[in-house]
Amino acid sequence: MTIKTVAEGSPMSEYELGPGVFGYAMEHDGAIYIPVMRATDPGSGQVGAFLDRLPPEVRIPNVLSSRLRGMLTRRGWRSIAEIDESGESVSVFVHPEAAP
Repeated sequence: MTIKTVAEGSPMSEYELGPGVFGYAMEHDGAIYIPVMRATDPGSGQVGAFLDRLPPEVRIPNVLSSRLRGMLTRRGWRSIAEIDESGESVSVFVHPEAAP
């Protein structure tokens, strides 16, 4: 699956990431970060189907939704800590097929 990304630092504006899923994605150091995603019809399975098609280079930072956290965990995504440009620790979910 190919994910449309925007340049790092671009204004955050949502667009369609996949069927029924809108959000925002950007590339950074060879990874694709998706900090925002939402279903057009919550509870319909659109986000789950989208997650199932994502390539291993995708990372999902700062997950605040317990529903999304559960979906990622059930699919084998793991939470790690990354250090951002300002030296702050950021919680990031990484794909189950991503290199450790």
